[in-house]
Amino acid sequence: MDIGTRLQELRHAKSLTQDDMEHRTGLSRTFISRIENGHAPPALKTLERLARGLKVPLWQLFHGNDGSPANLAPSQRVTIEELIADSPLKDARYLVKLQRFTGRMDEADRKMLLAVAQKMAKRGGKRD
Repeated sequence: MDIGTRLQELRHAKSLTQDDMEHRTGLSRTFISRIENGHAPPALKTLERLARGLKVPLWQLFHGNDGSPANLAPSQRVTIEELIADSPLKDARYLVKLQRFTGRMDEADRKMLLAVAQKMAKRGGKRD
C-alpha cells in the first residue's frame, strides 16, 4: 500500500469527495488527486493538512484499519539528502555545492547547464 492509496481509503471511509477535501484542507482537488494516484509525493506539512481534513491523527495515515503499520511503498523520487547519505564524502560535497549554485540560477541558466552536461556525457568525458 502507498500513502496515496491509504489517503483515498480514509477519504472514502468518511464519504468525502476530493472537492470536500479541497475545502477542508485548502489544497487543490487536482493536487489531492495527484497524491492519491501516486504522481506527487506529499510533504509532511501536506500530510498534516490532509490528516486534519480527514479529522484523523497523523499516525493513522501510516497504519491500516486494524491499527497495524501499513506497508507503505517508498517514493520513487530521491532527495539530495538521500543521495548524499549513499555517496562518498567527495561526491556529497559536490552535490551540495551543485544544489546551492543551481538554486541561485534562473530557469534559463539551469536548462543551459543541463544541456551542456548532457552534451559532455554523450562525448563520454573525452576532451577535444
